[in-house]
Amino acid sequence: MYTQCPDCEIAFKVTADVLKQAAGKVRCGSCGNAFNALLYLTEQMPKQPTPETVGADLPELRPEITNDDDGFTSTIIVPEKGVEEKTLEDSGDESQSTDESDNNRAGIIAGVVALVLILIVQFMHQSREALATIPAFSNTVGQIYRVLGRPVQPSWDITGWRFEVTKGNIEDEEALTVYSRLGNNSDGPLPYPLISISLTDRFKEPIGSQILDPNEYLPTNLDPRKLVKPGNTFNAVITIKLATEDATGFKLNVCYRLSDRRLRCAIDDFK
Repeated sequence: MYTQCPDCEIAFKVTADVLKQAAGKVRCGSCGNAFNALLYLTEQMPKQPTPETVGADLPELRPEITNDDDGFTSTIIVPEKGVEEKTLEDSGDESQSTDESDNNRAGIIAGVVALVLILIVQFMHQSREALATIPAFSNTVGQIYRVLGRPVQPSWDITGWRFEVTKGNIEDEEALTVYSRLGNNSDGPLPYPLISISLTDRFKEPIGSQILDPNEYLPTNLDPRKLVKPGNTFNAVITIKLATEDATGFKLNVCYRLSDRRLRCAIDDFK
């Protein structure tokens, strides 16, 4: 099918799909005239203006005008301005929809990240005593707890200690001196423990006890603030005064102090 611009009389090949795009309203690609292509439809190719006239009206190398094999000049039909604006509006709607989708996606990602952070903080708080044994945690997050007035006492492996050698006697009526070597059999470094010594009577029942800090039993050449590496040992010298003549023996235990000042010790009969 063909249609023709009523102003410049340039003929165009058209299809039903092209006409549907703008309901027949088109703009001539040659002279710019807007017209209804449906009013000028014909099955036969309309009479064309002379080539000189066409050449005078058209810009040089204008892409809308091409020479077809059948010898007539055809021009790409340009939709009316209103159709272009509608297309632009549709494109704007699509762009807005894309922006809203991106914003929703970003909100979901931010929510997931926030949830993960909350879970991490919750885990760290519940496991703070175990994590406090790690220097990196103690020096960073542990500082925050101390500033808040809630210092965290590390949950050290108290069962990692072993008394390898212990010597002492109760014959001295004024004092008891015990020589012991302790070893760190755990998988990680441990701080020097508190040592609990309990005096017992002839029935093996405790009749008194005393807790010694590391600086009370360590030799002067050892720093009580340092950690004992796995597999290492140290010597302890424990001296206490006897307050009763009923003491016939003693028991040793190792302990760590919790944040609420309670003691967490190894098995009761640690010897």
